[in-house]
Amino acid sequence: MSSVPPPAPRKRGCLFYGCLTLIVVGLLVAAALVASYFAVKRFATRTINDYTETNPIPIEVVTYAQGDRAELQKRLDTFLKALDAGKADDEIILSAADINALIAENPQLKGKVYVMIEDDTVKGRVSVPLSDILSQKQLEALKLTGRYLSGVATFRAGVTNGALDIHLEDILVRDKELPSLLKPFVDELKKQNLAKDYQATPEQKAMLGKFESVVVKDGKVHLRSRGKP
Repeated sequence: MSSVPPPAPRKRGCLFYGCLTLIVVGLLVAAALVASYFAVKRFATRTINDYTETNPIPIEVVTYAQGDRAELQKRLDTFLKALDAGKADDEIILSAADINALIAENPQLKGKVYVMIEDDTVKGRVSVPLSDILSQKQLEALKLTGRYLSGVATFRAGVTNGALDIHLEDILVRDKELPSLLKPFVDELKKQNLAKDYQATPEQKAMLGKFESVVVKDGKVHLRSRGKP
């Protein structure tokens, strides 16, 4: 008897990228802060060694068994149909494992990002080459060629009435707190909605407008469709 082939990868659409936005935006903030610190310290060798790596750290990769992946896909498809049809009050609940399994199917994120959800906060562990963040010219000028940024960002995130809101709570880079030099900047950053620039285009607004809410609670992400105006 021949084995059943695994389902072909499907386009994620607004649901997949909407979920990942809640995590990835916060993680990129950590990268921006480290780059700011390099600028202030004139890219000293000690600073570079303290806050970057020459190799990536291992990042967990979640792979679902075929049956579990099919069940997740069924839930995703049902919710996507509700969004596209403008059906109100349809809900899907995703665990961190669900999101990590989807991340593992994305070549640009696999092995670089891992999501943890604790109560109503999201934590993201990241290990990315700085070439993913900076231009070649910047890498050469800052002597960062071949180096990696690794750390954890903690934040609260959600979507309410089509508006994405992400607030930073904490950042650790290479398991270290950022230096006191950046504390005023970090404190000010915590007051801001880090996602305000994400929803600047009509396409982004239209995508987010399909959600009544995206709420992180009880260790899971709860997504609810908004329906037609």
